[in-house]
Amino acid sequence: MRSTFSVAVAGLLLAACISKPAEVRVPMVHDLGALGPVQAPVMPLRRVEVVVPNWLNASVMQYRKGESASERKAFADNRWIAPPGDLIENALVRALGAAQPSRCTLSVRLDELIQVFDSDSSSRVRMAGVLFLKGGPASDLMAQRSFDLNDATPTADPAGGAVTVRTEADKLAKIARDWLGTMDAKACAAGG
Repeated sequence: MRSTFSVAVAGLLLAACISKPAEVRVPMVHDLGALGPVQAPVMPLRRVEVVVPNWLNASVMQYRKGESASERKAFADNRWIAPPGDLIENALVRALGAAQPSRCTLSVRLDELIQVFDSDSSSRVRMAGVLFLKGGPASDLMAQRSFDLNDATPTADPAGGAVTVRTEADKLAKIARDWLGTMDAKACAAGG
């Protein structure tokens, strides 16, 4: 009896030693792709900042099943290279030509950024928030404009979501450029 038990234990130990090790899953890391050159400013801006709520201040890629679903989920094997607010801020700084001598700051409050799956084969990204133009020593509010982008993804997966976030970041930059183009640039002049 003892020798049968010993043989069985030895067999189990040998099987454990020669079995394939568990596969280590390395998450896919996404960014917004290669950014274009820094654009000439439409209005002098001291800086551009993107402010996000706590739930968007992480590198997880978030999604939900259906717009009305109340459950936010994170993809297990996909993440952003940095928090999405940082990625969008970097894209906006390049697109708006920030870091100029100016009294003004463009502050973007990002209220929502999520991939929504309407079905297993169809998804879209929703990016919504408010643009604030602030100026003067107390960063007084000069103007504001809301935005709500909702674009279909090329594929219903995290990679398709990342592509669409880039598209929406470009659209947001255009919205900001067009909006700032309607403002009086003199109000933001460094000596004004």
